[in-house]
Amino acid sequence: MDPRPGGSLSPRPRPQRNWGLFNIDCSSVQVPSASHLLDVWFLFAAWQCVERELRTQMSGSERGPVQYVEKNPNPNLNNFTPVDLSDLRKRSLSDAKKS
Repeated sequence: MDPRPGGSLSPRPRPQRNWGLFNIDCSSVQVPSASHLLDVWFLFAAWQCVERELRTQMSGSERGPVQYVEKNPNPNLNNFTPVDLSDLRKRSLSDAKKS
């Protein structure tokens, strides 16, 4: 209820937290360090440059992104299958709901 004078007597909606994949105990949350924030800012700015470059290439007549290919491939990695992170997230969320 609103404790202010003249305030309504209806209950206030509770704020919702959306932690996504993370199951965080709020009592143990730590404030990120300055170096962590700088790293995050750097990665964000670098990714913005990549996206801008991709948009520019797609709008022009250039080839677009180039896939990296090893000059000397490692034979131990012949059967390597990349992980689809979005699929992994969906599976972990559905597993968490089952528990």
